[in-house]
Amino acid sequence: MHIAAFIALNLTAADGLWSDAVPGPGDLPMVTELPDVLAGRTYAPGEEWEARRRDMLRPALDYEYGHPPEAVEVTATDTTTEPVFDGLGTLHRATLHLGDAVSTPFAVYLPAGEGPHPILFVITPVWIDELRGAAEAMLRRGYGWAGFGHEEIAPDRHDRTIGLHAAYPEDEFGTLAAWAWGFSRCADYLLTLPGVDPNRIAITGHSRGGKTALLAGALDTRFALVIPHCSGTGGAAASRFRGFKAESVALITDPKRFDYWFHPRFAAFGHKEFLLPFDQHFLMAAVAPRALLVQEARDDFWANPTASQATWRAALPAFRMLDVEEHTAWTIRDGEHSMPLEDYLGMLDFADRLWGAPSPRATD
Repeated sequence: MHIAAFIALNLTAADGLWSDAVPGPGDLPMVTELPDVLAGRTYAPGEEWEARRRDMLRPALDYEYGHPPEAVEVTATDTTTEPVFDGLGTLHRATLHLGDAVSTPFAVYLPAGEGPHPILFVITPVWIDELRGAAEAMLRRGYGWAGFGHEEIAPDRHDRTIGLHAAYPEDEFGTLAAWAWGFSRCADYLLTLPGVDPNRIAITGHSRGGKTALLAGALDTRFALVIPHCSGTGGAAASRFRGFKAESVALITDPKRFDYWFHPRFAAFGHKEFLLPFDQHFLMAAVAPRALLVQEARDDFWANPTASQATWRAALPAFRMLDVEEHTAWTIRDGEHSMPLEDYLGMLDFADRLWGAPSPRATD
C-alpha cells in the first residue's frame, strides 16, 4: 500500500465558526486583487515550497471546504477482472471499504500488456454503459481509465446521516472535501494494482466533479496531472470576479442549493468575496510542480470561464518559479456545460506532451 501524501491540516476545534485561528469576515482586510501565491518571495523546491503549499491550502480548508479526515485502511471485496473490447484491455471492478464505515464501487479499465500504464482517474462510474465508447477510446490511446461512485462516500444532497459525514459527525467538512478524500482513498487501492504507473495518474471531473478534482489534486501529491473541467465557483473560477451570468458565492451557498458542498464558513463570504484571504488560484498553485490543465467551455457562463482564466494566470508565477511553466495550460472550446469525448481526448493530448505517448493499442 502506498502511503498517502494527502495533506492533513486539522485545527483544534473552537466554539462557533470563528476563532483567533480562523477570524471572521469582520476581522479580515479587504483584498480586491487576487493575492500573490508567492507572498512576494521565492521558494526553493522541496521543503520550502512544501511549506508554502501548506500556507496556501490552510485558508482554503479553513474557510471554504473544511478539513477532510485522515487516511484510513482500504480493503477490497467482490473483485472481478474480465477482458473487454476483444482483448483491447481488461475491466477490473471491486467494492472498496474505506475504513469501517464507508464503501464505494470502483473500477479501472487497463490496456492489454504489462505496462505500467498511465491512468485517467475520473470522479464518475466509468463502468456504466453510456461510457463504454469513452472507455474504448482511452484503451486505444494506451491509457487506463478509473472511476468510483462518489455518492456512496457522501450523498449529493443535504444529508449528513450517512456516508463519511456520519462516520465523523463532529467534523464540519463539506461534501466536496468528502469526495476529495474519496479520490485519495480510491487511489490507495488503485496504486496496488499491477500495471498502474504510480507516476502517471491524472485526475479529472466535470462541474462539481471538477471542483472535487482540483481540491483532491491540490491536497494529494500522488496525482501527477490535475484537470478541473468546467468547475466554476468553488473550482477553478475566482470567487472575487463574477463574469457574465456567472454563479456567485452567495448563489452556490444558498441553503436551497449547494451550501452542503462547503464548510459553513464559506457562506459568510457571499457578497463579501473581497474579504477572503485566498482565492482559487491558491489551489492551482499548490499543484506545482506537478501538472495542471484547466478546461472550460466558451458558452458555459454559469461556470465563469473568464474568472477561471484569471485564477490560472494568477497561479502561473508558482510554475514559473519552479521552472515548470510547461506543466500547465488553460483551454477553452466552443460549446456549453458538458463533458464530451473530445475533452477527454484533449486531456490525453496534454498528458502525451508531458509524459510521452504510450504505445497505442491495435485499431482493428
